[in-house]
Amino acid sequence: MKKFAVVVVLFLCIHAENYTYLTWEQHDIHNHITVHFFSPNKRFPSLLVNYSSDKQQGTQPFVETGIPFIDNVYVRSTVGGSVTKVKNKYQYVYHTTLHNLRAGCEYTFRLHDHSKNFEGKTKKFRTPPLQKIRLIAGGDMGYADTEIVPILQQAAAKAPDVALIGGDIAYANGEKKNLPRWISWFKHWQDNMVSKEGHLIPMILAIGNHEVDRVLLWKQAPFYFGFFFQGGKPYFTRKIGKHATLIVLDTDHIYSYSSQRRWLKKQLQKYNNSTFKIAMYHVPLYPAHRDFDNSDSVTARQLWLPLFDQYNLDIGLEHHDHVFKRSKRLKNNRVVQQGGTIYLGDGSFGRRPRSVEKRYYIEKALQAKHFWFLEIDTNRIFIQAVDDNGKTLDQFTLDKKGENQ
Repeated sequence: MKKFAVVVVLFLCIHAENYTYLTWEQHDIHNHITVHFFSPNKRFPSLLVNYSSDKQQGTQPFVETGIPFIDNVYVRSTVGGSVTKVKNKYQYVYHTTLHNLRAGCEYTFRLHDHSKNFEGKTKKFRTPPLQKIRLIAGGDMGYADTEIVPILQQAAAKAPDVALIGGDIAYANGEKKNLPRWISWFKHWQDNMVSKEGHLIPMILAIGNHEVDRVLLWKQAPFYFGFFFQGGKPYFTRKIGKHATLIVLDTDHIYSYSSQRRWLKKQLQKYNNSTFKIAMYHVPLYPAHRDFDNSDSVTARQLWLPLFDQYNLDIGLEHHDHVFKRSKRLKNNRVVQQGGTIYLGDGSFGRRPRSVEKRYYIEKALQAKHFWFLEIDTNRIFIQAVDDNGKTLDQFTLDKKGENQ
């Protein structure tokens, strides 16, 4: 009975917190940012944000939405969304996008709602620079402190400008009963993913299978769309500095592989002059644990790989298998010495790693938790894999000619 009481008190303490986090709604991440505020229990109908830098300042209202559940039926759109009732407590999500920001600039901001006598703490973020931009990338996280806190701390120590999250975030499976997993995840993210200068680290998030409720007749991801305002669809592009373009894809969780193919080709054509082209998605084309011929990987290789090869994709960020992996240079399913694509994966940014399989296309693979660190400069990307103890598992440099060192 005592243990039960402790658990209840702990959950209520966590549940009473509010969470502030950052994403982007539009392609150019250097001139805007989307501020989110998640209040598990309390409504803030007049919530505002004051923000400023050394050369600009402003005040902006938030839009109130909710996790899109309606009588146990999920709706895809979150535009003008509804308030969601979970265990007789309403869950409110607020967001606002700050525009006309300057690249590489520090901003302070503070949330307040005088109608509720609420004054938030002053927080900071830094818009990504156009040159020498630093990223961390990983997926398959989890929500328990023992799973993710050590590796989040190692990731924050790299002082990234952007965090790329490749799906399977809080393992809530789109189910209302699993809301506490998201609350736990947000607490650990808010407490740990802050740079030593105090900057919140913004996110770009792909969707994974554990964001989706597959029990319904159609697949829906209410938490993914309700918590993260990234433009309304789980596939989109982002400008990463002056020299890279990121393409985020949905590996058949909401949208099928085939339904994205025409869009993918158009984006690869549009950004074909980018020095570096990077794709991020959940299920790997080249798995290091699951069977090479699993249906998802086969379909992705059939429909997407010809486009990756045709338009010279540099890096594929893959997840889902819960192992550390770097592929050889690959083109047309063959190992090549120059050009081609390097596939980095495969998740385990918190989740327990699995065994690895020997495959012709694998350069290195380990049963290890990890994240990837990428520093993108004019002509090169420095790439490093780091485990939850801060140990370097792998590192190499990719130059604009596609030669790794």
